[in-house]
Formats: sequence, C-alpha cells, structure tokens
Amino acid sequence: MRGTALSGTGGIWRVLGADGLTYDCSVRGRVKLGGLKLAVGDEVCTTSGLYGRVTALDASSATLEISPGVNVRYDRRAIGIKVTPAQATAPEQTPAPEQGQ
Repeated sequence: MRGTALSGTGGIWRVLGADGLTYDCSVRGRVKLGGLKLAVGDEVCTTSGLYGRVTALDASSATLEISPGVNVRYDRRAIGIKVTPAQATAPEQTPAPEQGQ
C-alpha cells in the first residue's frame, strides 16, 4: 500500500520546507518595501498619489506639507517614493474649451 504525500518523515519535511519558503519570501518582501530612507525636506509622493514635502519625522509617521501652511501626518509605510522637485510640479492644465450656446 502506498502512503499519502504526508506520510513518513519525507512528507513532513516537504510541508515544513514549503512553510519556510513562504515565510522567507514574505520577510524579504517586507524588508525591501520598508527601505525608503526619509529626511526632513524630501519631496515625496504617497501610495495614494498625494505630493508633499517632509517637515517632521518620527519612528512611525511623517508629517508632509502639501500646501503652504497645510500639514498632514502619514504613516511612513504610506510614503511611496521620493520625487525630484520637477516631478512634484503638476503639468500645466489647458482651459476647457468653451461650449456653444
């Protein structure tokens, strides 16, 4: 009679090996995502698309100035990328064409 895939020690090691691989991949993914080094004065874009300049930092949050005198606090994990000042400026918008009456 043939055993199931989990019978014997070989099956146990296959399951433990798969769990270990899953754990290893998830830990490595988190380390890569959390690697953004922030400093006061950096221009950033959040994961939701809000642009701002970092005005304060602590261990878990960053305060962004999104308009003169308007500051918002974000979880540091929500800061997606650093941007250059040229990337932070919005493209010029052309006025909407006038509609005939």
